[in-house]
Amino acid sequence: MENNVDAIFKKAAQVEAIVKNFADMAGGKTLRFIDGNFAAQGYQGAIFKPWEIRKKETKKTKGKNILSGMTYKLRRGFNYGEVVPGEVRVYNNVPYAKIHNTGGRIQHHARSETFTRNRFVKGNKKGAFKKGVKRQTQGFTFKEHTTYIAQRQFAPITPFDSPVLIDSINREIIKQIIALK
Repeated sequence: MENNVDAIFKKAAQVEAIVKNFADMAGGKTLRFIDGNFAAQGYQGAIFKPWEIRKKETKKTKGKNILSGMTYKLRRGFNYGEVVPGEVRVYNNVPYAKIHNTGGRIQHHARSETFTRNRFVKGNKKGAFKKGVKRQTQGFTFKEHTTYIAQRQFAPITPFDSPVLIDSINREIIKQIIALK
């Protein structure tokens, strides 16, 4: 009887260790899932949804990952933390992460100042800075406008947004429980 009680306590301690390590396991899998979405340039939900391509490509952006840009700040900005035991929160502190993940409109407010730009009437590039060259100034004002950002989802929006991610976490939990034998 004594051995059965010891075995039960040992199994309980092993299950408790699995629960304690859940945040690291689920958070790590989620970060790898998000990084995989960046690499694939799309979102693996119930089906794979590729991102909308850029309207304009420059020499710097040609052939590059759509959202990574030059610094990979958005891609590297993800981290996770345990909210309560058994609940993990994945977050990104980059200010534009949410609008790219969900898509939507950004309202740009009008700038209050105006500026003038010099336009040279006479002269060329070499002669433009010489004394006596006539300049024409032109004033510009800015108006309020809206920019539309296409949705390029890379992270789950709701906890059960991606069956692929949920299945991956479930398989890992089952694998750890089976290993308790």
